[in-house]
Order: sequence, then structure tokens, then C-alpha cells
Amino acid sequence: MDARGKAILHDSLALALVILVVVVWKVVYLNLLVAFVFILIYAYKKGGIKEELGFSKPPHLFRTIMLAAGLALVFQLIIYFAVWPVIEKLTGQPLALGVFDQLRGNTGLLVFSLASGWIVGGLLEETIFRSFFISRFINHLPDKIGMAVGIVLSSLLFGYLHAYQGPTGQILTGFTGLLLGTIYVYTKQNIWLCILTHGFIDTFSMTLLYFDLVNLI
Repeated sequence: MDARGKAILHDSLALALVILVVVVWKVVYLNLLVAFVFILIYAYKKGGIKEELGFSKPPHLFRTIMLAAGLALVFQLIIYFAVWPVIEKLTGQPLALGVFDQLRGNTGLLVFSLASGWIVGGLLEETIFRSFFISRFINHLPDKIGMAVGIVLSSLLFGYLHAYQGPTGQILTGFTGLLLGTIYVYTKQNIWLCILTHGFIDTFSMTLLYFDLVNLI
């Protein structure tokens, strides 16, 4: 087997293992943490975390933060006013909030949720579903095909794993994954804008829930 064949085999096995961990292992957060650590080790040994996962420092950090906040706000407005109502009509089921239904007025849970939103949602999920997942397809398929296949498949898996939110939540999450995946490929596979945007999306959502404003928009 030549070097290219070995690279495809190694990436395929690594991707399959990550999918197996996040799908089959039902321990919340721990499955993502284990997958994240494995990805870091794999990327480090293969070519380096910066090269393999896009962790290079953004050229303009403050601009990147502001852009991420702006994108998150725009995405939230699109989801709340356009996408969410349509999906609820199609599925006939409201969005299930799960444990986050207890977030209203609960300051302790808000603090925990914001921390998990940035660490689990921003860092872990973006590294797994955008940085690692999409780049495996880009590395071994023609550019546009690899981008499209990677974005779609990663978004489907991302949505599927949010089953606790019901079918409406799964579709909304998958749609968000499409948006974040698009950001990833159009920033030349630098993951920081995705991480920051995801963190701001979760922050805005949880703040609205905390103040019980979700039903007002």
C-alpha cells in the first residue's frame, strides 16, 4: 500500500472510531471529551495540531471575536424567526429543551450551562464535528466534493446526537451544523471562528432561556 492509501486508511479508521465513541458511548460529555483527546493525539502524531485541526492563531483576534458575535446573532435571528417555526410545522412537535428547561431564573445552572457551552459546545464539538470530521473528507476528495460531503455528513451526525431535543431540535442543530461547517471551509479550515461563533450562539440561547424570553421572539 502506498503512502496515500495508508493515509486514507488511517483517517478512515480514526474517523470510524470517533463516530463509534460519540454515538455508542452514551455517557454525556465524557464521550465527547474522550473523542476530543483522541483527535488531539492523532493529529499531533500525524502532522501537528495546527496543520491537521486548524488551530493556527487568527491574524486579527479582536476582529475574529467581533465577527463571531455578529455571526452568532445573525444565525440566531434566522433560526428563531424563520427556520424554527417552519420546522415545528413540518414535524408537528415543539423543540424539547431537556435539562435546559430548568434554566429559567436558575443562576447556578446558567453559569454551568455557559461554561459547558463554551468548553463542550465551542471547543469539543467544533473540533470533532467541524475541524476533524470535515477535514478528513477534504484531505481525500476533490476540494468542492470533499467540502460538501464533509459538511453534510458532519451536520447530519451533529443533529442526530441531539435526540434529547426531539426531531425539531435535531433538525435545528443539524441546520446550525451546516452554517458552522460553511464557516469552517470558507475560513481556510481555521477552527477558531467556528469555536467562537458556537460559543456565542450557546450564550445567546441560554441567556434568552434564563430570562424566559424564548417565547417572545
